Amino acid sequence: MTSLEVPPKTFVRIMFTLLEPDQRAPGLVSDTAATPYVVRCNGYLLEKALIGDLVVIRTVAGRQITGKLTEVQPVTGHGFGQPDPALAAAISEITLLKEELVHGE
Repeated sequence: MTSLEVPPKTFVRIMFTLLEPDQRAPGLVSDTAATPYVVRCNGYLLEKALIGDLVVIRTVAGRQITGKLTEVQPVTGHGFGQPDPALAAAISEITLLKEELVHGE
């Protein structure tokens, strides 16, 4: 992907290192133990960004997670194809409205 600016509320994938090799559990196979434990997570971008930027996303469950922006409109591996941007935007808006109702914002 080019270095186009990704707007807020876009469905994206981020990645971050949860555990460095020296933090991993004892007893792992040596090649696994020598590898960082990396998390890939999908959610909605909170502020505009470029691929590779450190960003904050809001997951479908409402959690805010920080990581490196790696993909826009990520395709899931199970074969349902690329998410529909209109549907993703609607889900994002519904989630925000729900939060406003619950928290009185």
